[in-house]
Amino acid sequence: MFQILSRFNSSVSLVGGGIIAGLAIIGVLGANSVYINDETERAIVTNSGEYVKTTGPGMHWKIPFQQSYRQYPVKIKSLELQGVSTSTIDNYAINATIVVLYRLPEEELESIHRNVPDYQAKMEVIATSRFKNELGNIKMDQLADQRSEIEKKVYQSVKEEISRLFEINVVDFTIPYYGWSESFKQAAKREAKAETDLEVARQETKQAKVEAERQKIEAKAQAEAKIEAARGEAESKRLAADAEAHSIRVRGEAEAEALQAKSQALSENPQLVELEKAKKWDGKLPANMYGQAPIPFLQSGNN
Repeated sequence: MFQILSRFNSSVSLVGGGIIAGLAIIGVLGANSVYINDETERAIVTNSGEYVKTTGPGMHWKIPFQQSYRQYPVKIKSLELQGVSTSTIDNYAINATIVVLYRLPEEELESIHRNVPDYQAKMEVIATSRFKNELGNIKMDQLADQRSEIEKKVYQSVKEEISRLFEINVVDFTIPYYGWSESFKQAAKREAKAETDLEVARQETKQAKVEAERQKIEAKAQAEAKIEAARGEAESKRLAADAEAHSIRVRGEAEAEALQAKSQALSENPQLVELEKAKKWDGKLPANMYGQAPIPFLQSGNN
């Protein structure tokens, strides 16, 4: 009985092992027979290295262990290259990150698979080389202002070369990051300080000019005020002198007219002469009288 059970268990084990082995083989064959492309993928199927077909989205079958496939994206992809080291025309070193956006044309997948299966590595070499060449023509202080222009030039050269060599469409090129060298940072600090000092000097010069102009205007105003004051004083003196001269002239004319009137009166009336003499006599007789000298104001006759 024991021997019968042993033989039965051995048979069951063999059958079970066979089933498991069969399932394993089926699993391996299935895994190597089926593949799935998503909506943005296409697959190149080869048989012993020879092109067989290009398959689109969905589930596909292939001959296991004989046929192989490689999937390619047909949507826009990004090739990002970090730490690209180069230098400008004035020998300042920089580190940059550059990005190439590209798309593999579906109709060119067979050619790309056959001729440039390592297309990403080749694109990296071309993009890096063109970027370095362009920066080698730029001064460091022009880099920020000409960033977009550099991107356009590199994009055009990379696009033309990659399209010509690999039939891959480059849709954009960007430089999202620049890392300045320490020497440039120090030079930039020195330049910024020099610019600040220059601006301070300009402001001080401007302020000095404003102050000098203010003082000039003030001095001119004071001088003009003094001139006007002197003119006013001179005019006042002139007017006073004119008034005095006019007064003297009027008095002189009045006195002359009075003298003329008196002279005329005396000439017309001799008695007035004696009257004037009498007015001026102080009432004293001369101390000495000689001979027949007349006594003043005492005349004989009938006058």
